[in-house]
Amino acid sequence: MKNLSDLSFDEIQKMYAYAINLAAAYVKDAEKHYKADEKERGDDFTAADQEWTEYARILDLELQNRIKSAVNIQTPQPQPFI
Repeated sequence: MKNLSDLSFDEIQKMYAYAINLAAAYVKDAEKHYKADEKERGDDFTAADQEWTEYARILDLELQNRIKSAVNIQTPQPQPFI
């Protein structure tokens, strides 16, 4: 298994999109089970949603940090007036 630092920006974006889509699917499944009075099964899907949402949050933070780093590298720092 790779660390986030070993992955490309595109790979992280794809993983992020996958995690968001999977979390959304778990929410839909949880709603179906809650409506069918299957609380325990609904709770399982809610827990899975929370896990994938947290994973997506971590990936999003990594993407934001990479963007900030790239902007800082490319943006010249203003020189003080003397």
